[in-house]
Amino acid sequence: GPHIGRYCGSRQPGRVISYTGILSLSIHTDNAITKEGFSANYSIRTSLDPP
Repeated sequence: GPHIGRYCGSRQPGRVISYTGILSLSIHTDNAITKEGFSANYSIRTSLDPP
């Protein structure tokens, strides 16, 4: 699928919507600095759910 972007530090992609039911996330680190990780939230909606 399409590459949405590279997000480091406080950069965030905003809302990402998949209409195919498939979403892939890759996380890479250089292990140079130990800090808090990341967080991600997701929800699943059926075609019957209102937007």
